Amino acid sequence: LTNGDFGTVVSEQGGGFMWCVNSQENKINVWQNDKAGYNTSEDIKISIDGTFYSVFAGNDGLDCNITYGQGWALWEKKIGTATVRTRIFVPREEKGKIIIIDGENIPAGSEISYYTDLILASRRSDRRYVVTDYYDGWIRAYNRAGGPFSTEPFIIRSSSGIKAFTTDKSAWLYKDPDGFTGTDMDPCVGIICDFEGSNVFVMGCEDENCLLKFSSVSQAEDELEAVKSLWGQRVSKVQVETGNDGLDNYVNAWGVYQTVAGRLFGRTSNYQNSGAFGFRDQLQDCVCLGGIYPELLRRQIIRCCAHQFVEGDGQHWWRPGSAGPEGPDPGVRTLCSDDYMWLPYAVC
Repeated sequence: LTNGDFGTVVSEQGGGFMWCVNSQENKINVWQNDKAGYNTSEDIKISIDGTFYSVFAGNDGLDCNITYGQGWALWEKKIGTATVRTRIFVPREEKGKIIIIDGENIPAGSEISYYTDLILASRRSDRRYVVTDYYDGWIRAYNRAGGPFSTEPFIIRSSSGIKAFTTDKSAWLYKDPDGFTGTDMDPCVGIICDFEGSNVFVMGCEDENCLLKFSSVSQAEDELEAVKSLWGQRVSKVQVETGNDGLDNYVNAWGVYQTVAGRLFGRTSNYQNSGAFGFRDQLQDCVCLGGIYPELLRRQIIRCCAHQFVEGDGQHWWRPGSAGPEGPDPGVRTLCSDDYMWLPYAVC
């Protein structure tokens, strides 16, 4: 789920990995790729009658129905007599992520807990430079090691207020949300808040006011509908009827969506997290979009032309902006013959 500036990789286990601007160089939390086990960088639980349950598919033996849409995802879970719905999406423009949680037959005294680890850098080892603080209902974190993409801190708040929190992973694991912020810890965001039937978590790397406008359920749902409409327009320009519903669904929606969101905007997934453009790879993707998204094809042609050299070679891959505004994009210069083929083919 991404708008090109901010994104998250979701699965049946939840919201997971987040990034801002570049999925390799500016990870918000840990990128996970072990899909054989139950692990996720983001964990949300609901406490019902004193017992915590994941709102996602987990190892608790409870059924969870998951629906993926273009630009959004929904988890519906039955816990006793209660029904919990969790919706996650990325806004159309803002560098942020919205989580709407609501339900029916929620007992009084229920709570929601939210947890994610923090990196705010490229390497997991750089998490030791993370600094956190709390002010006016927001938890804020930034990495003092800096970097080309670290211009905005990561912030998060809950629409129902924060009952207890910590930014120290050890305290969270020991079930002691001590309100600690600062430095010299294994950084995280751990939040507990009351749940009276609905809650919205807003987070991202934007000014507070840019995200605060999504902090009520009605405001968040309005933006969710706008996201659905935007992606619907993007993927529906070419429609086919083959008699095979699965093929029609792929060609008419998911093939285009995954190409744009996964290959061009995010450049990440569960199996690889590069944040890079490939000279050949993204040209192949964009050629498929020529009749649907010609502006993306044009942009990628120009981008590849800018990564050629007078000696006759080109960069086989590069990470845009990783060297900052002054330096060339880091990558690998090669004489791969398929790079020479795909650029003129894309132009023609």
